[in-house]
Amino acid sequence: MRSFPMVSASSIGPSVRYVAKQAGCSGVEGVLRRARLPLEMAGVAQHDERYIPLRSLFLVLEAASDAANVRDFGVELVHERGIASAGSLFRDAERAPELGSALESACRGSRAYSNHWHFEVVGSGAARRIGLATSLGSSRGARQLTDLLLAALVSLMRRFTGSAWHPIRIETDAASDTSSSAALEHFAGCPLVYGQSTAGVVLDAGLCRAGTARAVEKAEVAEPLLAPPNDLTSVVRELIRLCLLDTDCSLLLVARTLGVSARTLQRELNRSGCTFRRLVVAERCARAAELLVETRSAIGDIALSSGYSSHNHLARAFKRLERVSPGQYRSRARYRSRAGD
Repeated sequence: MRSFPMVSASSIGPSVRYVAKQAGCSGVEGVLRRARLPLEMAGVAQHDERYIPLRSLFLVLEAASDAANVRDFGVELVHERGIASAGSLFRDAERAPELGSALESACRGSRAYSNHWHFEVVGSGAARRIGLATSLGSSRGARQLTDLLLAALVSLMRRFTGSAWHPIRIETDAASDTSSSAALEHFAGCPLVYGQSTAGVVLDAGLCRAGTARAVEKAEVAEPLLAPPNDLTSVVRELIRLCLLDTDCSLLLVARTLGVSARTLQRELNRSGCTFRRLVVAERCARAAELLVETRSAIGDIALSSGYSSHNHLARAFKRLERVSPGQYRSRARYRSRAGD
């Protein structure tokens, strides 16, 4: 079964906020529906520890581009929001003491941000190349994402070199000039070289020792990024978690999100020693456990929020997994919390 790469859910945040500004809530809902994401994802700041399929990010960028009526949407996001347009990817890099450290941080962050693409620093002479190692494909959403990442890299570099600085050149894997690549060339202020095997930004190696050109806004200490799910079972669990935010979860819905048939998905899960039903039960109970600890809601209400029709249905499933009833689980969690205080 082919790989289904996942990316941090925070990656859609800048697009959602931009569309909300341009087209309002109805535009945001349309974007999320086209990407087959729950409407609750409009508040993506609450879901930094979640992951979504990379293809969902492509669909978000395509739909957001249409909703905002902007063809070069990836570059426009960087114009609008600067480094923040790349979500949490550069949140550590922009606080580094010098450009070289910032680029190394961006490379490390990219590997935690996605399991399907990453930045890498190459070159040991007078020039450095910050490459974008990826197999994103050639869809419009993939092109928007590539342009966004390259423009955000340039924006990061300008935090250390000054706003008037421009790279030696930008290399792109696009075959020829497009409207979005023309916008990228204008933004970076340097030539674009087309038809390369991978995309990347080339700069003078001496600049890697440059300190910040202007004060960086004070930011909160970043939470450590979680590693994105790699195997099929963990990917399906992430999708089930997302589905449960908005609606009931079905094998057909998750299979469509992954772009395979329900039969293929079930067969691959069986090979992994698991079933779709078992994963759904595990995620429903995990959601119930969170609500039991974090809220004072009645257990019947928690059952409904977790996809069960009644208190009794939740209690049976919960006890099979946790060996205690929901009420006992809540009581023990409160006791541990008081003991910790």
